[in-house]
Amino acid sequence: WIFYYVFTVYAALFFYKLYRLLRRKGIPVLGTFILIFVLSYWTIDAGTNIRRSTSGLLNKNEKLESSDSEFLARFEEAGINPNQYQAILFLPFANTCGDKLLFEKGMTAFSEAMKCSYHTGLPLVQSFSPRLSFTHALSSIQMLADSAIQKTRLDAMNENPLLLVCTKEKINKSEAWLQSKATVFWEDKYITLSTLPLSVFRESHQNWLDEVKRKKITLTGVEDIMSDSDSPSLIYNGFENELGEFVFSGNGAFYAVKGQFELLNEKLNTSFLEGKYEISFWLYVDSRHYDMPGATLKIMREDNSFQEIRLNTREVHDVYNHWIRVSGMIDLHPNDRLQLIIKGDYISVDDLLVRRAESNILVKASDNMELFNNYPFVP
Repeated sequence: WIFYYVFTVYAALFFYKLYRLLRRKGIPVLGTFILIFVLSYWTIDAGTNIRRSTSGLLNKNEKLESSDSEFLARFEEAGINPNQYQAILFLPFANTCGDKLLFEKGMTAFSEAMKCSYHTGLPLVQSFSPRLSFTHALSSIQMLADSAIQKTRLDAMNENPLLLVCTKEKINKSEAWLQSKATVFWEDKYITLSTLPLSVFRESHQNWLDEVKRKKITLTGVEDIMSDSDSPSLIYNGFENELGEFVFSGNGAFYAVKGQFELLNEKLNTSFLEGKYEISFWLYVDSRHYDMPGATLKIMREDNSFQEIRLNTREVHDVYNHWIRVSGMIDLHPNDRLQLIIKGDYISVDDLLVRRAESNILVKASDNMELFNNYPFVP
C-alpha cells in the first residue's frame, strides 16, 4: 500500500505538470483532454473497487432472526428459563489458542451456539479469536480434558449449570461422554439443547483421585518408579539432566530454541512384552511462536519393516499449567527400535513415558508431584 499511495501522488503531480507544459506551448486542449482522461479512468477504477469491496456489506440475514421470540420458544416449550444457565458450551468442540492449539471440527456447532448466545444473552465458553489470552483459551480447551486433570475454568464460574448445545455431527469419545452426562430438554433434527451441571467435572476428577489412591497401595517397584506389573516393559525420561527454560516436574526438562531433535532412540530388549503401548510426554505451549512443534514416532521392526506415526500436537485437550499431554497408542514387539523426533521453534518437553496400555505406572517426579500414567497427581 505504501507503493500504491506514493506512486499515485507521483502520477498526479506528473500529469499536472504535463498539463501546465502543454498550456505554455499553446496546446491547452490536449492538456485538458489528458487530465479529463486520467481523472475519468481513476474515477472508474475507484468505483469498481468500491463496488467490489462493499458488495458483501448488505446481505440477507439468514442466521439470526430479528426477533428472539422464535428461538426462545424452545425454552418456553420445555419450561426452561435461559437465565438459569451461566454460559454455553457446544459440541463438537471448536476453539483456538493464539494460533497454537486449533480445533476446527465444530465450526457448524459454533454457528448454532452463536445463534443461541445472541438470543439468550449467554456468553460462550469457547472462542475462535486468536487474540484471546492463553490462560482463558487453554482453560476452555481443558474443559474436555481427561478426568485426571482438574478444570481450572471452574474457579471462575458460579454453581449455575452450563447450556450444552450439540449438533447432530459425529463426536469423539470425550465429547460423547460429556453429552451423556447432560439432560436433554429440547431437540430437533439439527441441534440438541441440554443442561450440564458443573458437578460432572468435579465428581469425575474426584473419582480419578480416589482411584489413584486405591491403586497406589498395590504398586511395587524400586526407587522412583512403581508399577502393578513385574515386567520391565516401560521407558521413562524425566530429562532431569537438562536445563529446561520451563519445567513440568522435577528439576529439568528438554529445551531448544529451534531445530530438529531426537528425544528417544532405543531398541527394546527381549524382556519387553508384545502388545499395545501408550507413548506420552508433556509439551509446553510457548507464546513466542505460532504453531506447535511437530512430533514424529518411528518404529523399526526386527524384520526391517518400518512404521512412521505423526503424533497430534495441536488438537489436544489435556492441558495443565500451559503444558499439553501429547500421546499415541502403538503396537510394540521385542527387539523393535523406537525413535521419537521433534521439530519446531521454542521446544520444551518433559516426562516422556512409554508404558503398556493396561498397566499402571507411578513416577515420583518430585517431592510435591507424582505422575500416575503420566498425569499429575499431588499426594
